[in-house]
Amino acid sequence: MKTTVAQTPSAKGRIGRPQRPIEDPTLSIGEALIRWCAPDAVSRWRSAFQDLSNFRFERRLEIEIPKPETLKNAAALQALWTMNERALIAQCDRAHATLQNDLRWQLANGALFAQGFLASDGFDAERVLLPGARAGDFVLDPFKSIVVLGQDRYLSVAISRRPLAPTRTAPNLPKHLPDRAQPTPAPTLTMDTVANLEDDVLLKVVEVYLDRIAASPDAKLKEPGKFSLMPFVARKMRDRAQKGELLPTITTEAAWLEQWIASKIEGHPVPGAKNIGKVLGKEYALLKAQSNAATVLAEK
Repeated sequence: MKTTVAQTPSAKGRIGRPQRPIEDPTLSIGEALIRWCAPDAVSRWRSAFQDLSNFRFERRLEIEIPKPETLKNAAALQALWTMNERALIAQCDRAHATLQNDLRWQLANGALFAQGFLASDGFDAERVLLPGARAGDFVLDPFKSIVVLGQDRYLSVAISRRPLAPTRTAPNLPKHLPDRAQPTPAPTLTMDTVANLEDDVLLKVVEVYLDRIAASPDAKLKEPGKFSLMPFVARKMRDRAQKGELLPTITTEAAWLEQWIASKIEGHPVPGAKNIGKVLGKEYALLKAQSNAATVLAEK
């Protein structure tokens, strides 16, 4: 007896039509960083971002529903929060930079391909294949999916595992660039231009200056005029706390800080030990408690 095998019709009654092969996905720069970069680098970035998010959430709770001790030590806690947030942001930046370096490495070695539209071509722009050999020079904007290469700016950049048959290929060495793309020089700051800086930029300049003075034993302060020297003293105290160098009492610590700031600038009045102790006393107590706790944990 002959057995007949019934064919199961596909959708809409079509039988035996070959299936279209699944194409490799095309991702934006940000998506490619998460899906195609090294798993351990992705994990470190996720962890760093989660740490920053948790810190900001807990700080918000402390501000909206403050405890008595929070209100009592508000100034010291604010300084500590600022320092901790800055450290967590730096941790996120480092983890994200590692992801970007891994993506550049894959582009340079042909594991991935980048294509986009050259902005200088205007409305007639065609999709071009970015030169993987120069991936080390790519300046990536993962949020807008933009790549800057020397003076060239590529928009709507797509990352794929195989080239998408672009209209043309961008040259490895554009004629208007030297052998290696040179970054656009930063504008020179002068006494006139500093006054016009945005507040966030100006604050960053001050923070860098504070870090330089606190970290270098040879750095000298410029004549500050009416500028308060107390932020420099506070920054140095925090730096000493991180290194476990705080003296046993605020009196002895303030005296040390007075001598330190006096060594940084000559011929100008500096905060006295009494004033330093009065202004930084609460923050010193908090930093000293944390330093002592860290020492106890280390000894265990």
